[in-house]
Amino acid sequence: MTSLYKWLFHISLFSLVLLSFDLIRSLLEEGSISISLFILYGSILILFLITLNKYWLPFNRKTKLLRQQPWFQDFLQKNGTLFIFNLAVQKLIEQTNIEEILKDQQKTQEFQTKFQQIIDKEGA
Repeated sequence: MTSLYKWLFHISLFSLVLLSFDLIRSLLEEGSISISLFILYGSILILFLITLNKYWLPFNRKTKLLRQQPWFQDFLQKNGTLFIFNLAVQKLIEQTNIEEILKDQQKTQEFQTKFQQIIDKEGA
């Protein structure tokens, strides 16, 4: 289900960008915005906000928990944050119950090893 929300998020973001240009063009050329364009823009904005809540916010919450870990802070200092855009890393973080893993040292170590393997393999 997360995959569906991820695609909806990206599609709605792309649509918002395109419609923003159309709204600006409409304002510059005609001096007003048509009602249908305004309703379409509002609908896509609502879709964007719903998918933002369902997909990106939980992912962001999990990465915030990881940022509290010393090993993850070291990783960020050495490599930066671009790894977040790597799909394999996103999938690992999405499918992992970070809260549960961080309670157990052995599970945390296993996650850290998986994470590092993906980073090494993907070159993120």
